[in-house]
Amino acid sequence: MQNSYFFFQHLIPRLSGLLTGSTLVSSFSQEKDELVLEFNNGKKSFFLRIIFSPTLSVIVFPESFKRARNNSADIFPAAVMRKVMGIRLIENERTFLIQLDNGSDLVFRMHGPSGNVLWLSGEGREVFRSSLKSDATATNLNSGRVINWSLEFFTQNLESIQSHYVTFGKEVWKWLQLNGYDTKTIQGKHQLILSCLKLMERSEFYLCRGNDSMYFSLLPFGVAESLGQDPIEAINRYYHIVVRDSAFLNLKRSLLKHQAAKLAQLESTLKKHQKRLEVIISDTHFREWADLVMANLHRIEPGTKVLTAERFVEPGVYVEIRLKPELSPQKNAEVFYRKARNREEEVVRLRKTLSELSHSLAVEQNRNERIQVAENLPALKEFDEVLRSNDASVQKKRLPYLQEVYLDYHILVGRSSADNDELTFRVASKEDLWLHARDVAGSHVIIRHKPGQNIPKPVIERAAALAAYHSKRKGESLCPVAYTRRKFVRKRKGDPAGMVVVDREQVILIEPAS
Repeated sequence: MQNSYFFFQHLIPRLSGLLTGSTLVSSFSQEKDELVLEFNNGKKSFFLRIIFSPTLSVIVFPESFKRARNNSADIFPAAVMRKVMGIRLIENERTFLIQLDNGSDLVFRMHGPSGNVLWLSGEGREVFRSSLKSDATATNLNSGRVINWSLEFFTQNLESIQSHYVTFGKEVWKWLQLNGYDTKTIQGKHQLILSCLKLMERSEFYLCRGNDSMYFSLLPFGVAESLGQDPIEAINRYYHIVVRDSAFLNLKRSLLKHQAAKLAQLESTLKKHQKRLEVIISDTHFREWADLVMANLHRIEPGTKVLTAERFVEPGVYVEIRLKPELSPQKNAEVFYRKARNREEEVVRLRKTLSELSHSLAVEQNRNERIQVAENLPALKEFDEVLRSNDASVQKKRLPYLQEVYLDYHILVGRSSADNDELTFRVASKEDLWLHARDVAGSHVIIRHKPGQNIPKPVIERAAALAAYHSKRKGESLCPVAYTRRKFVRKRKGDPAGMVVVDREQVILIEPAS
């Protein structure tokens, strides 16, 4: 309602007293859809800041306004240094004119987001918001309209009365409905409208709240807060509150959106790890296979690929166990025992991870609840600082690799082709072990060496499984993975990111594993 004809009935006389006789000394724009006018009466300056934002269209009156040195453009230069002769409100329109001494006019069309300011003179016109093409040719900009408020006219046009009472905005109709307009007789409705007009003649302004919205109003409804009786002070207070509360609501939405994403990620990761733990706990086939191999050593001929054996836990039920024909039965059993131990170690790791994830989820849920009940900016400051800190930390600590600790050895997995080069040639040392799925695109994998120690075979197998998983062979049952010391890996000039030449490599066949 800050752009309604009824508000301008209060504002224009006040402005006229302040501006008549003063000179327009500056007219410029330094923000999209925002115009600043400075008037001076020889003693002090008076500013008009006209904002046509999609979310808020308003004229405010700052006590001072410092023009930026850059990104600032002069608007209506021919109107500058002209004296104000008077201000005229167009009857029953959201338009008023500031009349200048050379017969030109500054026309303020306060039509919300589609509003505009024009300069009209005998030589033509200039338009502030040139994107609104219709304003370049619009006519009758300074002519008003007559509205018939009589009972006879109201009765004859009751069905279409809203189209006749064009000065009423949605806030006025809302006030009428809240005061029983729809339930009254024709005479009662007309009398309520006259009472509404009488109320809006008073110089009393309100900030009304409801349904997460705020309204500037001449009529109190909903949760109404008085903004005073001076139209300039009232509109300035309203703008300040809207900006402050908008900042609060925007920050709150941003924080809640961030929390929703974080909670979803934590819940998804928690479910994935829980599912993995359930699978591992319920699947003990590696240890069973190892036991069956050891129990059937006498039946296994050299080069056997498949052993069919009766299960211990289900007599009469047989399983097929695939063996590596190049290994002895005892070595095959050793492989299965080692995989079983790896599974048991993974269960320990998963349980620890699940505990940490559950704690993190509880912390973030508590933080989310506190954000939801926050009622002002200071209450959100703590969370905003945490969010900024986390974002800065993520940017600062973004590494070119994923990392896993396995049997107290650090395994690093490159994230991308460019990260592979970063990992291999800038992060890794020459004695580290380097791994890569053979003959296909994939991640470089590094095992950090420990001085004076040989890297255990289970660690090499784990790193090889990761290299296989992070390659084009991740869907295959077995993948050949090459490994060598990092010092035997080199890059030729002109090779694309991630491409290297490898010397003295060894190869291991491994099942891909995440």
